[in-house]
Amino acid sequence: KNGNPLSDNTIRAYFNTFKTILDQAVNQGYLSENPAANVELPKIVNSSRTFLEADELQQLHHTSCADPELKLMFLISCQTGLRFDDIKTLCWEDLNFSKSGATFHLKNTKGSLKRKYFLPNPLSTKLQQHTQVKGRCFPTAKMNSTSNALLKDWGVKAQVNKKLNFLSARHTFAVHALNKGMDIKSLQLQLDHKDIRSTLIYQELLQRKKTGVKIHKDALLEIFSGKQKKNIKPEVRQQLRSFNYSF
Repeated sequence: KNGNPLSDNTIRAYFNTFKTILDQAVNQGYLSENPAANVELPKIVNSSRTFLEADELQQLHHTSCADPELKLMFLISCQTGLRFDDIKTLCWEDLNFSKSGATFHLKNTKGSLKRKYFLPNPLSTKLQQHTQVKGRCFPTAKMNSTSNALLKDWGVKAQVNKKLNFLSARHTFAVHALNKGMDIKSLQLQLDHKDIRSTLIYQELLQRKKTGVKIHKDALLEIFSGKQKKNIKPEVRQQLRSFNYSF
């Protein structure tokens, strides 16, 4: 749209969607084989992930936004890790309010395994005070350039010098959840990640935040996948030893 070339990660995402369609065509007999099966894609680039510190979340919570509904949805995302589209599908009938907060369930992208979420006060109270009608909690919510501009203005007003969007909200949830002791598999489920490698990035972010040391991604896979590799790079082996990891 803006004339700039697509990033490598975007190219991978578009191509994988196209490849999935071709796989379905093969399964249904329209094609004898998938012509995209052996296409070499750009390597995954671990782009920097912006997340908010606890004090920054407090600043945003106590700062008014031109769109109160957008503010509420953003803070819910920070608390639960839900995508904008997931929050938009929330229905009043699915919410169970109590004195301590609200609980609800959502199915994963495959529509099978349910994910359980808890929204504590005061967010659950604000959600309960939101216009209550049958059906969706946010039926008119839209994400567009205007919404992004409102989030930016809200951040400036709250003196939070970081890019605010629903990706940074999910990153915020992930880092704080790990910091509070959530295990990596549970976080993968909560974020609805198909690949554990996408979730492991947050463990690296948290470790770097605490120690300033970057963890090699192969070391993370070695620890959390439970699968030991025969040929481990020397720098990875050294880092695993620093974690008291036994070979």
